[in-house]
Amino acid sequence: MFEGFREEMIPGAGADIFVRHGGKVDGPGLLLLHGYPQTSAMWHDDRLPLVEMKTLTGFTNLEEAAVGLTEVVHFLLQSKLEEGGASFSDGGVFSEHIVVDGLLMTGQNPVSSHKAAKSLLALLGKE
Repeated sequence: MFEGFREEMIPGAGADIFVRHGGKVDGPGLLLLHGYPQTSAMWHDDRLPLVEMKTLTGFTNLEEAAVGLTEVVHFLLQSKLEEGGASFSDGGVFSEHIVVDGLLMTGQNPVSSHKAAKSLLALLGKE
């Protein structure tokens, strides 16, 4: 379906994970996660956090509160990232906000999708 990419299923405990990967080894990475951040609870405790020493953004604690989910979700994403050693950048409640730290690019929320796509194209030199 995507030229130069390959697909595989990775078996897991209770579910398989579909993965599509390809592109340049030394190019910027793009990771799209569809699911709940709570799945991070499956990560092993003695790992080095992927976010340690990185500046990034994501759904903020104030955004969770604004939609009434602070008591519903298993944890607040902003708090969890900060606990993992990340420097969290908050662009304001429901604002279009992205952060680029080297080859890691994160968007604060769905409103940030367009800006994130444009930034990725810039990283790829395809503006």
